[in-house]
Amino acid sequence: MYTYPVRVLLVDDHPIVQSGLSYELGRSAGLQIVCATQTVDESLTQLRQDAVDVVLSDLYLGDTTTGIQLMLQLRELGISLPVLIMSSDEKPATIRQVLGAGAAGFLSKRSTPADFEQAIRWAANVDRLPDPYIAPHDLRLRMHQLTTPPRPQQATQLQPLTRKEVETLRAFGQGLEPKEIAHERRVAVTTVYSQLNMAREKLQIHHDVELRNFAIRHLLE
Repeated sequence: MYTYPVRVLLVDDHPIVQSGLSYELGRSAGLQIVCATQTVDESLTQLRQDAVDVVLSDLYLGDTTTGIQLMLQLRELGISLPVLIMSSDEKPATIRQVLGAGAAGFLSKRSTPADFEQAIRWAANVDRLPDPYIAPHDLRLRMHQLTTPPRPQQATQLQPLTRKEVETLRAFGQGLEPKEIAHERRVAVTTVYSQLNMAREKLQIHHDVELRNFAIRHLLE
């Protein structure tokens, strides 16, 4: 279980966002905004002084760093805290990058105060399920659809492909270019090109446009 109230470090480089979130979240008797910072360095300094249960950070910070970098530095320092990332960038690739880096959840900045409160309480609960928290609800459904396995009637057409080829093809269908896929999956871009070429050969598809349309029809719809 979590402490009461849940102590939160808020990280955002926009004072108006800090003020608005601090006000809305502070209205809950179960939450306490311990401090608000604007950069990764300020956050690390503050965490050495104050005990918190959850870090709520913007993805893109004003000093050109990110909430992901904050998570990685916390990990390097041996500080085990759940980190929730918020952003107006709702692209699936962005959300997967955030969650793949170890975030406890992702919240769109159009989420309601209730969404934020629920996410913070969920992240602070050490007995929570391992699945990340995504809000609002329509965004959670969209991400679920993108990660849902192919339907049975699609399986036959996809059968020649390896799991890695399917994953790469799905990302290609989502509009990512090979360099973006390689960056997200932390593999060489030549590996991505090889997987796409193998998928094209196995599916007997000759052009990238056809391959992307195939991915949209069979992996995303």
